[in-house]
Amino acid sequence: RATDAGVTAVGVRAMKRAREEDDESTRAAVPEETGSPVARPSITSEDEPGAIADRAGVPTADLDPALAVYEGARASVTLKPEFAKNLRVADVHELVTWVLTSGGGNPRWAFVRHKPVVRQVVMILAPGLDEKRCAAAAELMPNIRKRLGKGLPTNHDNATANDMTLARAVLCSVREDAPNGGKATKIAKSAKNEERDGDDPPSSTAAADLLSRPMPFPPTHYALSPKQMVEMDYPTPTLASRKDGEAAPKPTFVVPEGFVVTQPSGGGVARAPPLSMLAVDCEMCYVGVGADKRLVLTRASVVGPDGSVVYDKLVKPSEQITDYNTAHSGITAEQMRGVFTTIEDVQRELLELIAQETILIGHSLENDLRRLKIMHSLCVDTVALYPHPRGPPFRSKLSSLTEKHLKRRIQEGTHDSVADARATMELALLKFVHGPGFGEPEGVGGSLFQACANAGARCDAIDKRTVLDALLPDGLRPPGLQTHACVADADAADTLARLVSAVDSNSTLNLSLG
Repeated sequence: RATDAGVTAVGVRAMKRAREEDDESTRAAVPEETGSPVARPSITSEDEPGAIADRAGVPTADLDPALAVYEGARASVTLKPEFAKNLRVADVHELVTWVLTSGGGNPRWAFVRHKPVVRQVVMILAPGLDEKRCAAAAELMPNIRKRLGKGLPTNHDNATANDMTLARAVLCSVREDAPNGGKATKIAKSAKNEERDGDDPPSSTAAADLLSRPMPFPPTHYALSPKQMVEMDYPTPTLASRKDGEAAPKPTFVVPEGFVVTQPSGGGVARAPPLSMLAVDCEMCYVGVGADKRLVLTRASVVGPDGSVVYDKLVKPSEQITDYNTAHSGITAEQMRGVFTTIEDVQRELLELIAQETILIGHSLENDLRRLKIMHSLCVDTVALYPHPRGPPFRSKLSSLTEKHLKRRIQEGTHDSVADARATMELALLKFVHGPGFGEPEGVGGSLFQACANAGARCDAIDKRTVLDALLPDGLRPPGLQTHACVADADAADTLARLVSAVDSNSTLNLSLG
């Protein structure tokens, strides 16, 4: 399934050769925002049809003596739409490796004139800004076409891929069968293997053993952001609306009927001191029939940081159970005989156990919280800790993650919420111990940063700290790569402007993909 990728790129900025490594004027920059690529030019040449980018000539003194023949030459890029009908997001790197490395192959969909004089490239990934949108809203974004020209549409094999998935497709796609012989791929994989060899999961992945190991970041580092919680359909308060004619009230949040919200430790019923973290898993059965058939809570289980059970109760629904869903819930009619605990009882008891400061861990935790009718703001979800290789909306099964990382099987024949909660806690602790890069899906090829580093290029990556940590874990950052954490687009733009201005603007090739 193909989709137009949405990214505007003005390239990956880097230095051209190892011989220029000591020349501080050739510091390089790399991508900024994550997203899907669009290839576009920065300056359209009026003299040559199809040229999408150029630059002023480079003085002979700034070039290698062997390049003196290029004195006063202008570098330009001409896109070839006829060869780009099936241009993939993962192929965008070809233009960068062709310009900045000695082993990259010439992409069929672009021609670079006077390539030897190019000494830096800048790539910007802009989420949602694709070729179709730029064409359809040309009047609203006049500078896109004016500055960058007409781009090339790209496609991706996942129509619902998010910004991070697309960024990986752009930055981790230097293929082993590429003209460079897979040099970047092999080195990147070797570095990854070395890192994992040194940080292999311990022989015991029990929660108590993992809990005793050092963690590079505190567990709160992995908590979902409010935006992520909304995107994943977590239960959240809504802003109260006002009736027509009423004066605008102060902003007020409303909790849906039947829902409760966790409270600060020591306030209300929440225990003090708060528990550091808990893993939750629930089992559900069906009530109603036909169009009214729906899942309701029938068991709630909670385990502590060491994997011990701190809460486990069967719950009697307010309506008669019509389908015990035993294959997926493990609940039988016999088990439910004599059960009188209601969801209100469970809410009251969990509000005492789970303080606002407690980290709540789960797998697709939003489903459990919706059945419990509890809202909690500090959540860690193993769905986000271990992303599916194809990106959202795809999710890895808890049983698959447990077998792969914990080396054991669960959910064979039926489900057990205690076993599932314990596996979820151990998966989270395993991630905390090994850091943000652990469990991340591997790209389709080697790192573009590594390819540039192999060619003697120094690179700069600009983005939010969480994005940089996810895309470039500490153990996998190539030599010479500098990261710049920003909190807003304006910060990223200022940082990029500062880096670019440090390099001779006459030796910059601005190019873009659509």
